[in-house]
Amino acid sequence: MEMTASLENYLEVIASLTDADGYALSNDIADRMDVKRSSVTVALRNLSEFDLIVYKKYKPITLTEKGRELAEQIVFKHNTVKTFLKDMLGVGDNKADDIACKMEHFIGAEVTDRLVAFTNYIKTCPRTEEQWLEGFETYYKEGRDTRDCTNCNIVDDKTI
Repeated sequence: MEMTASLENYLEVIASLTDADGYALSNDIADRMDVKRSSVTVALRNLSEFDLIVYKKYKPITLTEKGRELAEQIVFKHNTVKTFLKDMLGVGDNKADDIACKMEHFIGAEVTDRLVAFTNYIKTCPRTEEQWLEGFETYYKEGRDTRDCTNCNIVDDKTI
């Protein structure tokens, strides 16, 4: 048995519920994920076999230390991708969240680290700053940035 994107989603929801209430209940998981309770039961059994949750039928569900660590990694990847999509590419909040939810399961630690570093670099580099991001938005919409780029010594697509 392997850890699937679906199981990671269940783990994320359980982490969210346990953060709020100290535990999760099957019904709450089913409601949050909009799935049948029988689907939740199968997922809980699988997560328990991975030693990610403490699960006993009809009892509140809690995360193991291993489960908490994995959930934190998944949430970090989700937030990293969402931030990149919103702040760097200008994708709307809901769409960025939906895409991040799909991507978080397939990118590894190296890609996550690189996205964080790139985002931080773009936000702090004196050659980029907010004007750079605004220029990208114009470029995306109009095919080119209409401003002269004096910081990079480029004017009208020609290097000075």
